[in-house]
Amino acid sequence: MSDKTKPDKIKSANPSQHANFAGVFTRNAIEAQQQSLAKVSRFPFMKFEPDLEAAFEDFRYKRLIKRVPIIGITGLVLFCAFSILDVYSLPEAVFEVSIPLRLFLIIPLIGLVIYLAKRGVSAKLFIPVYFGVYLIAGVAISIIIYTAAMNDYFLPYDGILLHLVFGYFLMGLPYMLAMYGGLLISAVYLFMSAYMHLPFEQLASNSLFIICINFVGTVGCYLQERARRFLFLNENLVLLSKAKDKKEIASKTRLVATASHDLRQPLHAMHLLIETLDDQLPEGEHKGIVKSLDISIKQLSHLLNTLLDISKLNAGIVEPKLESINLPERISGFCQEQALRLEESNISMALQGKDKVFVRVDPYLFDRMIRNVMENIYVHAGATHISMSWTCDQDSARLEIRDNGKGIADADLTTIFEEFQQFGDSAKSGMGLGLTIVKQLAELQHINYGLDSALGKGSCFWFTLALVAHQEKPLSTSFVNITVIKKVTSTYAQTWAEKIKAWGYTVNLLPLGLNMTPEHIKRVLTRHSQILIWDACEATDIHNVFETLQALQANVAFTLAFVIVSNATIQEYPLPENLNFQLVSPSIRAAKLRMIIEHLASEL
Repeated sequence: MSDKTKPDKIKSANPSQHANFAGVFTRNAIEAQQQSLAKVSRFPFMKFEPDLEAAFEDFRYKRLIKRVPIIGITGLVLFCAFSILDVYSLPEAVFEVSIPLRLFLIIPLIGLVIYLAKRGVSAKLFIPVYFGVYLIAGVAISIIIYTAAMNDYFLPYDGILLHLVFGYFLMGLPYMLAMYGGLLISAVYLFMSAYMHLPFEQLASNSLFIICINFVGTVGCYLQERARRFLFLNENLVLLSKAKDKKEIASKTRLVATASHDLRQPLHAMHLLIETLDDQLPEGEHKGIVKSLDISIKQLSHLLNTLLDISKLNAGIVEPKLESINLPERISGFCQEQALRLEESNISMALQGKDKVFVRVDPYLFDRMIRNVMENIYVHAGATHISMSWTCDQDSARLEIRDNGKGIADADLTTIFEEFQQFGDSAKSGMGLGLTIVKQLAELQHINYGLDSALGKGSCFWFTLALVAHQEKPLSTSFVNITVIKKVTSTYAQTWAEKIKAWGYTVNLLPLGLNMTPEHIKRVLTRHSQILIWDACEATDIHNVFETLQALQANVAFTLAFVIVSNATIQEYPLPENLNFQLVSPSIRAAKLRMIIEHLASEL
């Protein structure tokens, strides 16, 4: 290959990650070598540029090492079998030569090759030994055939042909070595054949046949080598693509984390300011403006949350945590949360199904799926009634959410779950991502989903959930103690403590200083504290918070779970091991905080 295609090296994040040196060369360099290889027509010349050639030789050697045990064991079996056959089929004078050659020369050499392959010796040592054993075995077979001829016993040249086939196609030798080895073995055999007193016609026939076998083997071995080189380049391209994808996912993760942190906080602050203004202004024109502004902020917040959700899903950073839930209980709780929205939308709700149906889902992702379906009905369906029903068969439960709205045309059902798909009046609101999120969340949890609808006849969203045979009794809230640490600057601790107590939990509100050691916190905690809400908003390094909480867990005799309050995003930090925690924002909504506490309590 020409110097114009010399590969450019780049630094690998982990040079030892792949035996093929993938990641050391750029995509352009590898593609240039592919194009150059495709144009090679000067048989048998075929090489990469020096750096890439060295990487390919290592790749070829490691593939060779993998096939040596199979080839070696096959060779051992064949030579042992031929040794037995020699006793029964050859004259004594012949098998006295053939058996020692097979058992005490060829078989030990094959064993040596298998041993060196297992030890993983360098290619500089292994390949010459491997090639040498191939030559010695071929010459030994020729000697056996010659000895039989000298004792007036004719042996066909099948053994030589079998050996040549091994060398060209099965042993995986570099094609130049395979070609030279085949020619040398054939030359030794033909040289000995000249002294076997064979008739000239038979000698000429054998020679022609051997030459043809070498020609076919050489061409086949060349094509095999060419295929190996393309495979090497393609594998490197695949690994380069994976590395690029991994880098892009990491970049998207940082972007989503930054957006979550930097955009949600000012929106929340604006919402609080609007609520303050709304409380202070008298009824009139200005109050109407404030309410309109509040609606706009809520819409903007909803759109932002939707974009962040779809970004997280597309970036592959959402991992479901499947657990068993009672489906009717979850649906009932969700509908209670939606009561005000249903009333404002003038929609009635009906539930139907068994009281105990346990399914395996991620509770938070499942809630988001149902919430998005409901939001779609609120905004686009024009319905006055919604029903949720669930039925069970042998190993699954089917959840159906029906509405009596205007329905969807058959032509639109095939694309309704795709991104940015909006139909009819739905284009007036939203971005067409709500049902896309439903689709991706369902697929993450291996939930079958679908939509049945017709214009003027309403719609039915359905989900098939995996049933769980047994469900452990959830921990009662009366046995879950929660400690809220009230620091000097905490503005939410008292409010949170009152809300959590109203949910049925035992709550302890502890006023602690800014710099409390794990030993001090251990002394002031009650012995039954199980969930600790920890304020980390002022922490400059969340690693220190993780270390403090791990030390605290190690110092107490009971199990703790932590709700860490921080403006940081967890994607920015490696997750600590052996620490049961949830990271939340100070502006977290009460409903979400309650779900997190219920989740931690159930795990405890």
